[in-house]
Amino acid sequence: MVQHTRAKSANTSNSTLQKTPRSISEPILTPQTVKEEIMKIRDELDSIQVELGLIIQAYRQSGTKKIKKIAINETPEVKYFKKFLQSPYVARIGTKEMILSLAPPRFVLYKQLLLPDCNLNKISKEDKELLTSLSFNVLELKDNDNENKCYLLLMSMFAELGLIKEFNISPVTLYRFIATLAARYRNVPFHNFFHAFNVTQTLYFFLSSCEVAKILSPVEIMALLIAALCHDCDHPGFNNTFQKKAGTRIAVLYSKSYLENHHYIQAMYILSMPECNILLNATDEQEDQIREYIRDLILATDLAIHGLVLKRLADRKKSIQKYFKAFLKGTR
Repeated sequence: MVQHTRAKSANTSNSTLQKTPRSISEPILTPQTVKEEIMKIRDELDSIQVELGLIIQAYRQSGTKKIKKIAINETPEVKYFKKFLQSPYVARIGTKEMILSLAPPRFVLYKQLLLPDCNLNKISKEDKELLTSLSFNVLELKDNDNENKCYLLLMSMFAELGLIKEFNISPVTLYRFIATLAARYRNVPFHNFFHAFNVTQTLYFFLSSCEVAKILSPVEIMALLIAALCHDCDHPGFNNTFQKKAGTRIAVLYSKSYLENHHYIQAMYILSMPECNILLNATDEQEDQIREYIRDLILATDLAIHGLVLKRLADRKKSIQKYFKAFLKGTR
């Protein structure tokens, strides 16, 4: 009797389960939704891989021996740049090879990248106002060796110009880009990170005060800011003439503008790092245009062609003036 009751109960339960209608809120899978979910999972896995790589690097810097055996999966692009940029200032003097630089290369602190300080609320209203003027004194930051404040101030520039929103840049990625870039600058007397910050802040003054958003596109503004930050990256403290006479590796690699080409490649190297790629969410067309602008802007900082650049600007000014004179004459 008991067994019969249990069997009947089980049959009733199974029947109920079979007749239960599908929930209205249950998502309907389509090829498109499946593809979107796969892309999300892939992005999350890529993000985890990036963070794992930084953790391994941080442990290696701390001197942990066990972690050294774990391999880091670098992209082919990163591997290429790393190899290409090895020993840029090596020159053969007699039978010996020498590194000709006023300061050794610096190293990225991976612990700092893992725990980025992205709190823009730390920037005071006074500092924000100073950034938009020529009264900003970068020497105070340099004297106190306060690079961390520079990082936040630079992030603020990107935010105020609408670039973080326009290109959907993660604040963590932007911080890592700036911190890694800063570490690629050597502590030479003049062409150091604080010089790069000074140039970028001066550019920001003009961008803010001249309302260039009405004239330049976000792509152009983005390229200007990145180029200003990277324009002297890994400068050794010696100029192009020295590179040529000493026969350093970069003088052999490039036919002209040795240092400027090197600075541009440094910029591309940093952007190739997944943890630093602030162009990740830009369209392919935007990214290609930004990279092209960065190249042209950094190469234009070679003082050997400064006269040519000024001549082109003067010629363009004359052409515009001629056009407006003809336009005004025609409206009378």
